[in-house]
Formats: sequence, structure tokens, C-alpha cells
Amino acid sequence: MQTNEAALFPCALLHVPDFPIPTLPRAACQHRWSDGSDGRPKSWHIDVDEGQEAAEIAFLRSTIYLREVAPRVQALSATVPYSTRV
Repeated sequence: MQTNEAALFPCALLHVPDFPIPTLPRAACQHRWSDGSDGRPKSWHIDVDEGQEAAEIAFLRSTIYLREVAPRVQALSATVPYSTRV
């Protein structure tokens, strides 16, 4: 899917705090850091397509955290993914 086409579909924003240090390089290549200065939680985050939240959480549990985690999931409509978000 082209980037401009992807903007037309709803997505979810997953905030994932406290990456374990040994897995940080692998996680950081897919996730972006928010320092909290824009009102978002101070955490790593990733946008995923609507319906892919469970797959990303499963990836985080099995590959990054190696334990149960419950990241904050924020649903975004097609009109807000590239706006300032809280």
C-alpha cells in the first residue's frame, strides 16, 4: 500500500514503555521514541493498521519483553494519524 493510501485507513497507536535493554536495538528499528514533550506518554510507540494490534502485542510479548505486557492502545481515525495526538 502506498504511503498516501495508508493515510486513508484507521490505525492504532501502541505506546510501549520500558523496553528491556538487550532488545532495544531490535525494537528501536520499528518503534519511535516520544519524550513526552508533546503530551504523549514518555514511551516508544508504533502505528499499526486497524486489526493488527493483537499481532504487534504478540510480537512484543514473544520477542521484545519475553513476558506478558499490556501496552496502551490508542485508536486513531483516518483523519488524525498525522496530527498532534495525545
